[in-house]
Amino acid sequence: YEDETNLRGHILIDASSSMHYPEKGLSKLEFSVYAAACLINLMRRQRDAFGLSIVSEGIDFQSATKSTLAHQQLLFAEMELLLEHPTKGKGTRMVDSLHQLADTLHRRSMVVILSDLMDPTDRDEDWWNALQHLRFQKHEVMLFHVAEKTTEMEFQFPNRPHEFIDRETGEKIRLQPNEIKAEYLLRLQSFKEEFKAACLRYGIDWNEAYLDGHFDQVLMPFMVKRAGMI
Repeated sequence: YEDETNLRGHILIDASSSMHYPEKGLSKLEFSVYAAACLINLMRRQRDAFGLSIVSEGIDFQSATKSTLAHQQLLFAEMELLLEHPTKGKGTRMVDSLHQLADTLHRRSMVVILSDLMDPTDRDEDWWNALQHLRFQKHEVMLFHVAEKTTEMEFQFPNRPHEFIDRETGEKIRLQPNEIKAEYLLRLQSFKEEFKAACLRYGIDWNEAYLDGHFDQVLMPFMVKRAGMI
């Protein structure tokens, strides 16, 4: 039965501390977990095999790839624990985790990555090498940039002094948002353009997933990609 599944999917969730933003309302981690649960449920209904990796400073959890109800329940339980026990000060080593995943997934899979892409310890070239490693191993890759639109993407804050805190290092900085908004948006746009260009170059699907949107931001691109692979 496992050998006759239509597709093998593996979902990777970034569980670093930056994913717990914002504290009020739906966080990036919660959005990613719910989106992953939707994808797993969809794959099981379509008799696809599915697996899950949860990563932060390394691979915290990695499952096998199966298509059974028991396996689905196991992964849902693991994601529930992730939401119930958030950790502070947890950094990101996404690049190392992608290389490790590429080495351990022995059969061609569709790899779905849900991350805010905040990995300050790595250069852009390290990201490209890690993603290219997955493609070199014949995996299809879908990258979802999970972000809060109003504050992270548009930098809309009241015009008064704010204290910004790095959730992974605890570093604090106090500043007036309007003084740096233009430079922030310029650098963000450059970052996104470089990432999208690299994804296009290596045949990786790039998608935006904003917290104020619906889960079809993830489901629809996945279904289109799946239809093209079957």
